[in-house]
Amino acid sequence: MLTRELIIEGARQNNLKNLNLRLPHNKIIAITGVSGSGKSSLAFDTIFAEGQWRFIESLSTYARLFLEKLDRPDVDSIRNIRSGHRPRTEEPCQRSTFYRRHSH
Repeated sequence: MLTRELIIEGARQNNLKNLNLRLPHNKIIAITGVSGSGKSSLAFDTIFAEGQWRFIESLSTYARLFLEKLDRPDVDSIRNIRSGHRPRTEEPCQRSTFYRRHSH
């Protein structure tokens, strides 16, 4: 089953107060609010931090020796978070080229 949204439950990072959210994948999302409302806490300290933590956990034990230890964000659950890199495919990249014939 393909899940089409990021689900955050119980986010309490910094000034977030047990926040629950569903954010659609493949859409542009703007996080707005007054100063101190938790915009950066949500975007950077919760969503980005969890993605970074999961990426580092996917590395070998040897590779992790050279990286700073990261704490997970204060959140009950984050589901369907996407990685920050595009997986490689076996198919070659196809490029379209515009051809134009000239009559002389």
